[in-house]
Amino acid sequence: MIIMFMVSAAWTFMMAAIQVHADTIANVVMNTTEFDNGEFWLLPSPEFSIVVCSVVLFSLFGIGYAGLAIMMIFFYRAGAPKELTTDLDELATSKLTTLVADTQLPSRSKWNIFHHAIVWARELPNDIRDHYFVSSLLILYSLLIPAT
Repeated sequence: MIIMFMVSAAWTFMMAAIQVHADTIANVVMNTTEFDNGEFWLLPSPEFSIVVCSVVLFSLFGIGYAGLAIMMIFFYRAGAPKELTTDLDELATSKLTTLVADTQLPSRSKWNIFHHAIVWARELPNDIRDHYFVSSLLILYSLLIPAT
């Protein structure tokens, strides 16, 4: 599943690159760079605002896919209820605290703040998260595409 998120992120970033360099990528993929001085595929060029909007949105979705993969790899237990901890985890924690009793991390480390931000975001109700993402995309769309 994580591999699929990373493949999706890579392909989404590739789609953003295709939006910018459509003719060049079509010539490379079809192996027609030697014909007509590399201008064999003369694809119609969309408006600049459409290209910018599509690149920004593809990039945001690619960052979202990569962010989900990172969260699944590193923060898969963030926000898990305390009753789900196993005895093995408690045993390992108790042995670890006895080994390094003198060493303590500061309570405001960057990792701790990031962890709490992830937990806070996961505790938001689903309808608030969904509405937030939809409204942020609509605001971004309205800023990038001028009204006609």
